[in-house]
Amino acid sequence: AATSWRPKMIFDWSEVKDVSSYSLNLTAASIWRYFKRNADYLLIGRVLGSQDLGYYTLAYRIMLYPLQNISHVIARVMFPVFSQIQDDNAKFRSAYLKVIGLIALISFPMMVGLWVAAEPFVLTLLGSQWQPVILLLMILAPVGMEQSLGTTVGTIYKAKGRPDLQFRWGIVSGILILTAFVIGLQWGIVGVAVAYVIASFLWCYPSFNIPFSLIHLRMRDFGAVLWRPLVASLLMLLVLVGLKFLLPTGLASGWVLGILIPIGGISYLLASWCINREQIQQLLVMVGLNK
Repeated sequence: AATSWRPKMIFDWSEVKDVSSYSLNLTAASIWRYFKRNADYLLIGRVLGSQDLGYYTLAYRIMLYPLQNISHVIARVMFPVFSQIQDDNAKFRSAYLKVIGLIALISFPMMVGLWVAAEPFVLTLLGSQWQPVILLLMILAPVGMEQSLGTTVGTIYKAKGRPDLQFRWGIVSGILILTAFVIGLQWGIVGVAVAYVIASFLWCYPSFNIPFSLIHLRMRDFGAVLWRPLVASLLMLLVLVGLKFLLPTGLASGWVLGILIPIGGISYLLASWCINREQIQQLLVMVGLNK
């Protein structure tokens, strides 16, 4: 039998308002983050000149390598997973901590190794004309460790539907970092790099604690998954620093780099297998080398 029902379009302004608010805050946060991340380039180029800008840009891009090729990739992959469990904070915390642990497992030794091997790395792969990059890499390496983890908090804001909170905190942290850059300019590119490190660690606690409050994640639980990769990386650091002292003076930088990389990798894997076996096994499962 025929019915009187006819399809019709229903426009719910409240739904549109929610979606548009989410999108606008997300877009604003992305634009501001881009400006904040490139403000140091702009200031160095304008005040210190193109040569210093070239040195600083190269050092910064090398430092960002694990951030761009590990953390960002993992964060993009995990966002749909986090969105599915956004209402279950216990599952969210568990999944997030596993991701953080794996990122630290990879990025911490990379940054520590870069700090130790900065000189042979630059001289071998870039040449002596890029020697000013060496000190910059050593200064920025600790920031690479922090930022490899910090880039993941955006997935918490997005999955919990709070890009507005991300944007507001981004404004505060952006003002802090811009102020640090301006102060650091007085001492050249080294001053900018040092100021960046100081500012990064000043805002480190709130940068993590604010998004963690959305999933009721305690900072001590966060630290509990990081100490093992950190200790293993520091043990690797001791091995490599001791090895550098034992190597003959005047040994070609290529040979130094060729010795440090495998010894560092082996020492880190051994240390991790002793104190961090669970995360090693999780990584092997993730890459399909273990069932």
